[in-house]
Amino acid sequence: MSKRNTGTKVMLPWVCVMNKSVTPRRINTHAKMGRTENEARELLNNLTGITWQRNWAQASKPDQADLLPDHPRCQIVVEVKAYKDGGLRQAWLDQVVKAANAAGKLGCVFYKINRKPWQAAMQTGDFIQLIWGRTDEFNDLTDPVILTPATVGQLVRERINADQSICSVCEGTGTMIKVMNDPLGYPAEIDMTVDCDFCNGLGHA
Repeated sequence: MSKRNTGTKVMLPWVCVMNKSVTPRRINTHAKMGRTENEARELLNNLTGITWQRNWAQASKPDQADLLPDHPRCQIVVEVKAYKDGGLRQAWLDQVVKAANAAGKLGCVFYKINRKPWQAAMQTGDFIQLIWGRTDEFNDLTDPVILTPATVGQLVRERINADQSICSVCEGTGTMIKVMNDPLGYPAEIDMTVDCDFCNGLGHA
């Protein structure tokens, strides 16, 4: 007597089960944007030589920029954008300029289009000020300037170095003379060269 093969039931993953609703998977846009901001932050860290921080307050305060520099002489704040296609949008520049004005800085957009390298953009007036220094003379120049991130990094480094003011105490040497009691206990005083107290030996304020 032959055995009858009843077969094996196979549930294919794309077959909907009757009477059960199937919810499509949602893309976590916040997580995706967080990864993009972290990528831009690492890029800025490497190109500018200073540390950048994500602005966690930006989620509740949209008039603030996404990335902030951890350096008092850095003149820019950065807004990060990522899109599937297209190019620079005027609304991005308007947004970062508003955030920069509130912070007393210059605005810069870092944006990434799918399958294309990172690009940066600034208003013409802000771009000129990043090169020459802060002034109100170019505030009416609002046309966008497209830049490479490497160019922004170089300009930020140069501006930081140009804005260093020589220490008025040590006159840029980073050292000063201090009159101290003789460490051997003799009733005498000696002159010792130490790091400048005012600039911590940096030579600039």
